[in-house]
Amino acid sequence: MPVQQRVMSSNPDAFEEAVKKALLEEQIEDRLKKKTMQRGIVAEEKTEFGHGQQQVQKRSYQSQQYRQITCFGCGARGHFKSQCRVCFTCGKPGHYSRDCFSRNRQQNTARGQGRNENRNAPLNGKRAVPQSHAEYYDIFRVPDQRLTSTTEVKHRIITEDVPPIAKRPYRVPYHRKDILDKEIQNLLDNDIIQESTSPWSAPVILVEKKRHPGEESEFRLCIDYRELNKVTKLDFFPLPLLQHTIDQLTDSCLFSIMDMASGYFQVELHPDDREISAFSTPTGHYEFKRMAMGLRNAPSTWQRLMYTTFSGMVGLECLVYLDDVIVFSSWDCTEHLKRLRNVFERKTNLKFKPTKCNFMLKEAKYLGHIISAEGVKRDPEKTKAVEQYPIPKNQKKVRAFLGLVFTENSSIILQLKPNL
Repeated sequence: MPVQQRVMSSNPDAFEEAVKKALLEEQIEDRLKKKTMQRGIVAEEKTEFGHGQQQVQKRSYQSQQYRQITCFGCGARGHFKSQCRVCFTCGKPGHYSRDCFSRNRQQNTARGQGRNENRNAPLNGKRAVPQSHAEYYDIFRVPDQRLTSTTEVKHRIITEDVPPIAKRPYRVPYHRKDILDKEIQNLLDNDIIQESTSPWSAPVILVEKKRHPGEESEFRLCIDYRELNKVTKLDFFPLPLLQHTIDQLTDSCLFSIMDMASGYFQVELHPDDREISAFSTPTGHYEFKRMAMGLRNAPSTWQRLMYTTFSGMVGLECLVYLDDVIVFSSWDCTEHLKRLRNVFERKTNLKFKPTKCNFMLKEAKYLGHIISAEGVKRDPEKTKAVEQYPIPKNQKKVRAFLGLVFTENSSIILQLKPNL
């Protein structure tokens, strides 16, 4: 292409810069032509020997095959997309997209539009998040993987000299017996429970998990430990105040939400206390080897483990509320990824659930609230049950509504009669 056409197609602001660029490209093409001619001379010299004709035919076949290649960038034939010299930003030949004058001008204009507009721009740090997954793959539990346990702590059930408490198992609906057997077998396969001969026994309940429309029903095996909890010595380790936790996130802009995979089951139950955790089903008697949900001191043991695991980080780089972990930062993606790495590198053998982890969010749902750089607001999905509650028409319904709202002094605020 002549120099004049190159100058007119580039359309730069500075004419001298365009001339220099066009001359440089012409020099590059001349060098390529010289190299091609030299290769042709060498090929002709080789034909004077025994197998030279075969090499010329092979070279001709390769050139024909090369012409059939189509570039997925510009649509032309004869080169790959990685070799394409057409700019993908402006569509003009002679330079790559990273060197495009139009692109650089747009970036400089965008930088001057202020911080508020950049909040809605795509985050550059999102591409680095999968690298964190790959580098720390061992801290995420994949489906059908056996659940491991931490060695930092073992849960204790202190009942002192109380005699064993045993309750008869609850009836299980016939259509859910297979579900119960499947849950028991799953716990046995993951080494969470074992068969027992303990004099202690608590009944079990199958509770349906929350599901979205179109999803299959899933159930959680729950143990009714109410009688055991009455005689268990209390471990009064404090849980974080919900409002205080939310208030610490008000000045942050980027969030990463992580959830532990069956958090309680990652804590071992002390061997001396396993028989106390025994439970019965209509077809068997078992005891836990891991910390079970429903035990009185299970939240205290877990929260203590979280504070031990993330010591020096809580309140500064992350917050933990039971098995929910949130990493927060300003708009600096590099700093946010650094904090994520600090969380991942804590060697306590705890596993996260990948399907419940979301990284580099501008707006995050956490503990029933929606958090963003603009502030904190309540999650509409959590208040929908109260807003759509039918009008109570009797005393029982009114009491149920007051329990659902759970507002201090609600009877006084609503001016209800004392006998309610």
